[in-house]
Amino acid sequence: MGKINFTTENKTRLTELAVRLLFENLPIPCPMGTSIRISDLLHNTSINSLVNMNSHLKKQIATMDDLDEWTCTDADKWKLERTKEAQELVSLTIGYKKWLAEQEELSEKKAALAAQIDS
Repeated sequence: MGKINFTTENKTRLTELAVRLLFENLPIPCPMGTSIRISDLLHNTSINSLVNMNSHLKKQIATMDDLDEWTCTDADKWKLERTKEAQELVSLTIGYKKWLAEQEELSEKKAALAAQIDS
C-alpha cells in the first residue's frame, strides 16, 4: 500500500464528520470501554494513540459485521454505522495530523534554505 496524500476532499469530509459529531455531542469509542470527545480527538491526541484507536475501531467493525441479518437489530445497525463513521474520522484525523507535520517540516526547510541563500 502506497502513501496517500491528504487532499482537500479529505479535509472537507473530516470537517463534515467533526461538525456533525460536535453538534450531536456524540463521543468516539476508544479501547478499554472509554470514549473521547471530538475536540480532544483533534487537538490532544497523538498520532500513535489515533493509530491504536483506528485499529480498535476496525476490530469492532469486523466483529459487528459478522452478525447475521436474523440477529442484527436496528440498534446494532445504528451502532455499526456510528462505529464506521468514527473509524473514518479517526483515519482522516491521522492523515490531517501527518499533513500538518509535513507542512511544518517543509516550512522549516524553506526558512533554513532562505537563511542559507541570504548569507
